[in-house]
Amino acid sequence: EAEEVPWNAPVTLDDALREALGAVLSLIYYGERAALRVAAQLLDRAPDEEAQFSLACQVVEEAKHVAAFRRVLDRLGQPGRTTWFVRRALVDLVREPDPVAQFLGMQLLVENLANRLFEELDGLVDDPALKRVLQLAARDERKHTALAVLYLPTLLREVGFLRRTRLWLKQWYWVTLLT
Repeated sequence: EAEEVPWNAPVTLDDALREALGAVLSLIYYGERAALRVAAQLLDRAPDEEAQFSLACQVVEEAKHVAAFRRVLDRLGQPGRTTWFVRRALVDLVREPDPVAQFLGMQLLVENLANRLFEELDGLVDDPALKRVLQLAARDERKHTALAVLYLPTLLREVGFLRRTRLWLKQWYWVTLLT
């Protein structure tokens, strides 16, 4: 997909917009890195072979996203920083031992949030390379969210009251940190 992105097009964004985009895209970059790790962890814990194949594809797509957003940040001349809150949420998601919680947190919460950000940013920027990266990443994020929609109902049916309560609290914690 690298040939689908016009990387050689000149950056036409002013300094203030570059800085603002750098702040948002840095959060996305670190989210993509966490998504890569979580998808890889979930691969062996998936409920069936079809889910494993979907997660294997997701690992490859997340690696492309990490590389693309790193390249975008470099292109914008931005260092790639994140906030304590986002870092805390992403580290917690990566370290989460419960695969159902990881499915909820990453596949449903973070992937959905990223997709929404991609759609909003795509409508706000004129930079052709950034627009194309956002469009390609959004297409993938919709697939990643769909995986949660397909498998979470089955996974949640097997969850008892105490574990379900812990999952609810985890979601609340992540949402609080990410918003």
